[in-house]
Amino acid sequence: MYEKTYSGVSLIEINYFRLLVAQYPELSGTYDATIEPDAPGKGDTYTVAVSGQRTYDLMQRVFSDANG
Repeated sequence: MYEKTYSGVSLIEINYFRLLVAQYPELSGTYDATIEPDAPGKGDTYTVAVSGQRTYDLMQRVFSDANG
């Protein structure tokens, strides 16, 4: 139910997400971040797959903060 994949996540967003997840040791292993092939002019971007309600909520927070 709480599984989602986010594409095109910037390096700063992934670092913010990792910082939030680090506050909750029980969330270890509830997400997978994979660097995407280089896109011209975009810098490093990631695909993030999350599972579990708390991890999903944290990624939604990062996504909302980044996209206002």
